Amino acid sequence: MDDMHDHYGTLEELIPFNDVIQRWDMEAMKQLPDYMQIFIHALADTFEEFEKDLSSEGNSYRVDYLKKAMKDLSRLYLQEAKWGAERYAPTFEEHLSVTVQSSGYPMLHCATLVGLEDINLTKEVYDWVITVPKLLHFTALHSRLMDDIADVEQDKIRQEEGQVISTVQCYVLEKGISEEEACLDLKKLMKECSKIINEELLKPSSIPIEARKPALTLKCMAEVIYRVHNSYNEPSSEMKDNISTLLVNQVPII
Repeated sequence: MDDMHDHYGTLEELIPFNDVIQRWDMEAMKQLPDYMQIFIHALADTFEEFEKDLSSEGNSYRVDYLKKAMKDLSRLYLQEAKWGAERYAPTFEEHLSVTVQSSGYPMLHCATLVGLEDINLTKEVYDWVITVPKLLHFTALHSRLMDDIADVEQDKIRQEEGQVISTVQCYVLEKGISEEEACLDLKKLMKECSKIINEELLKPSSIPIEARKPALTLKCMAEVIYRVHNSYNEPSSEMKDNISTLLVNQVPII
């Protein structure tokens, strides 16, 4: 869905696509291009499978929260696409008001809780996660900044192709400073995000720690992917090694 908005879809296609997602009307997808229909078929099948698996436990209501998270993500992707098409340069704060959530991390946290089986989570937890509370916001902000700092050069190419400018470029334009200075300032902001994340994880809360810990896991994932460069978009030998170590190579037993 991200790639459709960044690379393949035109606004004339993306606006009705977003409308289908917002209404969750899979019949209406017939008006869309074939490649979008393939995506929506896969999305609908996946969510139906979730509902089927969870219904036996009386937890199928959780899927409604994930649908809302996907609707929010689609809406924000469309806003980015509109900014890119219009060559609009948002302010730094305006940019973050969209791109923090469009990082996908709030949706991923929600998806993690939908499938969590180890503990009995109450409806309060899902009401909490769907509002993108402080913990999720700063996890997503940290990851957004880390991604954009690691991807400065590639983002310039994307901007020439009509994508919205990155947080780094927004900050450069707003402050009238160099990219190097901007990255240093944003790294300081990332450190503040880390402090807030730690505080939110450690302080007493009615939300169980098992429901909050995925934020830390997602932050660690971002550290691995973006700590040197964007190894998500440009897989390095390091990232391939990480995946092989996790999923392919046998662990020696001594």
